[in-house]
Amino acid sequence: MEWLDLVGWAGSALLVWSLLQTRILRLRVINLIGSLVLVFFNGALRVWPMVGLNVVLSVINVFYLRRQPFLHFHLLSDGRRRADVKTHPGWSQLDIPRPISAARRLTLLRALRAVHRHDASPARRAAR
Repeated sequence: MEWLDLVGWAGSALLVWSLLQTRILRLRVINLIGSLVLVFFNGALRVWPMVGLNVVLSVINVFYLRRQPFLHFHLLSDGRRRADVKTHPGWSQLDIPRPISAARRLTLLRALRAVHRHDASPARRAAR
């Protein structure tokens, strides 16, 4: 088995593995990597319909990865906690109180929803 065959099998395995994921972000990332590997593999073999298919899959994955909100938590050096929320057009920062009570947790969730709702509004999507 040549190295190019191994690349093709690895790309195919990544695509299958991506479909077994329960989290959509992980599915999209693994699927994107597998599709890009298969673009290279099929391009080397000059199987243009498969190159086209995997290019389209890659574009779809990138499109949805760019649109997906992302939440990332930080523990700062002074003991405070902060959440970074990725939205279009960039990142928003929210301080997370410690310890967090049920009322503060509800306030944080409302703030996150408000940022996401503002980003997902029809006027914002039309402006993109």
